[in-house]
Amino acid sequence: MPAGPAGRARRRWTVPVAIATGIVVAAVIGVLVWKLLGSRSAGDTTVQLEGVSSSTPHPFNAESVVTATAGVSSGIPTDLDFGTSDAGGSLPWFSTTADHQGVYATAGATAPAGEAATAPRVCATDRLASDLAGDATVDRLWVQTMQLGGAIPSGATDATSVIPAFTPVLLGQDTIVSEFEKIDGKAEPHQAILQAGSAVLIDANGRPRVRCANGDPLSATPLGLQRQGATITGTRWPEFSTERVLTIRPLDAPVKVLGGVVDVKSNSVIRLALDQPTS
Repeated sequence: MPAGPAGRARRRWTVPVAIATGIVVAAVIGVLVWKLLGSRSAGDTTVQLEGVSSSTPHPFNAESVVTATAGVSSGIPTDLDFGTSDAGGSLPWFSTTADHQGVYATAGATAPAGEAATAPRVCATDRLASDLAGDATVDRLWVQTMQLGGAIPSGATDATSVIPAFTPVLLGQDTIVSEFEKIDGKAEPHQAILQAGSAVLIDANGRPRVRCANGDPLSATPLGLQRQGATITGTRWPEFSTERVLTIRPLDAPVKVLGGVVDVKSNSVIRLALDQPTS
């Protein structure tokens, strides 16, 4: 039987009501993300230089958990394919090679011939997890920030349960990232160039996710950085050049072994076994 005027009116309002509901939900989510991540613009044109042992003014973890540093420059290949710089930009950077050659380094990894080496503990990851877990508020904000960046599963509840899934390595080149500080109970992002030799934790896609010097979450891809007119602040190390700054291009799929890692002690390129989630 044909629907009456009331039935037609109900149908006419179904889609607009659904759209309005979706807008409200999106607005609520947006507010929650804003409250968590803070108000600082991710498209800030300031880029902070951060040396191997430097920290940020508002770190997630006040104590560095770096256990080994190495002068990686002597062990890094000098013939890397850095591509072509962006025309007209005052801060050019480049994609990595597909196999991550020279992007990461390690110090003294060993393995039988033909097998993947195990990463030495350049970070005390157990201590980092313990430090974060020691403050429930900090631990919760750290987990939420990592979840929003897609670094850990949405069901994760604490740093202790997820940090073992990351692999500690040294940056083989100066690398630009987005780094999150803990400011007034929020995770505030800023753009940073980390010096070659900095210790970080990477995921199974080869992306840097945590900085060992301060526990700050990292995003491999800079968030909306305006390269044109970007201002670089901080103390420059002798080898620094904007022509030799990398972004990390993640692998297409997770892997158990990462190729192209430089062992600076043996001056050789090795295959490195990556840590994996325990569940």
